[in-house]
Amino acid sequence: MAQAAEKILSTLAPHLRTVGVALRGAGASLMAYAPPAAADVGAQLEANGARPSVAAGAFVAPTATLIGDVAVGAAAAVNYGAVVEANGARLPIEGYVGDGAVVKSPVGEGALVGPNAVVLGAVESNAVVGAGAIVGAGATVLGNLGPGSLLEPGASVPATELWSGAPAAKVRALDARDLEQATAARTLAAEAAATHRDECAKDYATLLAEDAAWEDSEARHPKYFKPVAEDALDEMTQVGGMDTGVVPGRILNSKIHAADGAAPHGDATRH
Repeated sequence: MAQAAEKILSTLAPHLRTVGVALRGAGASLMAYAPPAAADVGAQLEANGARPSVAAGAFVAPTATLIGDVAVGAAAAVNYGAVVEANGARLPIEGYVGDGAVVKSPVGEGALVGPNAVVLGAVESNAVVGAGAIVGAGATVLGNLGPGSLLEPGASVPATELWSGAPAAKVRALDARDLEQATAARTLAAEAAATHRDECAKDYATLLAEDAAWEDSEARHPKYFKPVAEDALDEMTQVGGMDTGVVPGRILNSKIHAADGAAPHGDATRH
């Protein structure tokens, strides 16, 4: 019954969507309102005859957009809602691009571009661009640019300095604590990218099996039910209960014995 209903819904879904779009258009006409076209997300688009390339091991979020000759390195990450656009020349991305950032210049290995930053100039290896900062065209960041800062076109942040403000100017030299914080942020970004990459790569069957295993674990009280081993498959995947006849955590699923090991009174196995 469920399969039949699912098949019917799958068949009707495209037609229902068409009807919905038509009704929305009719309503907009009645209100003399023209809604803006919905923007595509998660696209990898060709521009100037070149398409983006993503190395194995990299993470590009499903809602990130790559345009043109963008080359995302194996250790890089382009996070949710970010836009990376190559304007003709090849654009290498070897670092970490935060959520909602807009990048149109190279990002070096280990560099950190914060969320909602705008990068029109180069961000060199291990450099840090804070959240919401703007790197002007032709500018270069080798050190740290503080959050919300505006680095003017053509300016350069040396590798040993912290700049901040609008327009950005030197605040002080970087110290050991700054370097430690940058290293920790870099490690966290790499771990998060690996986790999100693996999660986004899972197919529907894997997600369904994991969901079933989670529901199974939630239904078992650790005080009374024997937990299922992590490497054991759930009964729904025909590896636990189906093969052995034993469902961990289900009462009256195994033989009952007295304290001395003898079968209880009334057991057919008792002589």
